[in-house]
Amino acid sequence: MEGVCSGIKRAKYHCQQGLQILNDSACMSVVKPMDHVKKCRAYDCPPSWELEPWSSCTKTCGGGVRSRKVVCWQTTVTSPTEKQLSNFCSTIQPATRESCNLETCWGAWKSTYNIEYK
Repeated sequence: MEGVCSGIKRAKYHCQQGLQILNDSACMSVVKPMDHVKKCRAYDCPPSWELEPWSSCTKTCGGGVRSRKVVCWQTTVTSPTEKQLSNFCSTIQPATRESCNLETCWGAWKSTYNIEYK
């Protein structure tokens, strides 16, 4: 799974008899053990680009521009998301602007009514 370089392993207890899982009230005669939480694979993820969706195009035809926010992020053991300087990401920064709706703008036929009286 991309971006997951550290995490926790959690052991949760439930009431069970044989292979059947029971309602917790069926085990009330015994104290329920505390859930166990253990850190696993605790190392920093490499920085990577986070891309926001493209904005709407500035024009419907004839050539417009759309843009998006591109940020270098890193998931670390101490911080779930940490913004980094662009030069921390090892790959080329994806585009933040691009051309869109390059088709020629064409006119459209409209009808008009002329009423003639004779």
